Amino acid sequence: MPHQARNFWEIFRLPLDGVDAGKHIVFLSDYTLTNYIWIDDVKVGSITTCLEPTDMQVTNIGLRSANVAWTSEADSFNVCLLSGNDTLTYPVSQPNISFTTLMPSTTYTVKVQTVCADGVSDEWATAVFSTKNGIPFEEDFAGSIPSGWSQYTGLVSGVVAGTTQLTVSSKWSASTSLGTSVKSNIYGTSANNWIVSPEIDLTENGGQGVQLSFDVAVTAYNGSGTPDFKSETDDRFIVLVSPDGGQSWQILQTWASDGSSDESYKDFTNSFKTQVIDLSEYASGSVMIAFYGESTATNADLDLHIANVNVNTFNKLCQGV
Repeated sequence: MPHQARNFWEIFRLPLDGVDAGKHIVFLSDYTLTNYIWIDDVKVGSITTCLEPTDMQVTNIGLRSANVAWTSEADSFNVCLLSGNDTLTYPVSQPNISFTTLMPSTTYTVKVQTVCADGVSDEWATAVFSTKNGIPFEEDFAGSIPSGWSQYTGLVSGVVAGTTQLTVSSKWSASTSLGTSVKSNIYGTSANNWIVSPEIDLTENGGQGVQLSFDVAVTAYNGSGTPDFKSETDDRFIVLVSPDGGQSWQILQTWASDGSSDESYKDFTNSFKTQVIDLSEYASGSVMIAFYGESTATNADLDLHIANVNVNTFNKLCQGV
């Protein structure tokens, strides 16, 4: 029977009526699948009349809210909401519940048990969800590409103009050569490498300004050595923002090596420098941030490093003081 795979445990019950004794049960996976399938807690027994809910759905996920619904013929349930070591319990009398006091950027597990006249279901239905990212948003890239971050290729000029579609790639990797960061090799005639943040809700800013800060460094290829920019004329580092979930992109700032931008790519060294960009004009909505490295000629072989990404508020009154 067709089913949408999920990244948390789900319970399936199959009737064995009419199956002769002495038969084997076989689990068969389509060999064309590229993901792992996990199976656990296989049980064969008599049919229970108090069944756990099915078809758990989590919708309308916000910074601090989410709706959970399920299918059941019962009218009484125990609901547990878990996050870390914290557990909250709720008795409910309908097949749904709305949470309104959640924390941003947090992963929750919700479990639902059916309450029947003669007891409770042996199993709990389970769903896992994460609330939206809010501010402050922090990422230090500690040893890996974080969950929620995406990688693409696509020439920035075409993407910004809306004539080029981004293509999924894996041109960025975790690095420890300068401390924890992510890096991409900006070299050759076709490097146009994007790493994109998850969506970040900026609305809980208390009327203050919102800014992006991050650290940048450039090194010689595959190490921590000083970059040699002598032959470098084409490389660019660009920071972009999308206010519509990645449907369109706008350039926030450019560092070019050919003198075509106010900031120069050649000013970067193999020591991190902190950069700050004002996001206040986007403070009424959500954004995705992209870091982009480009090379269109085969000359200097360099690695671009990004670390300590932070989106937070600042006091506009005191800016520049």
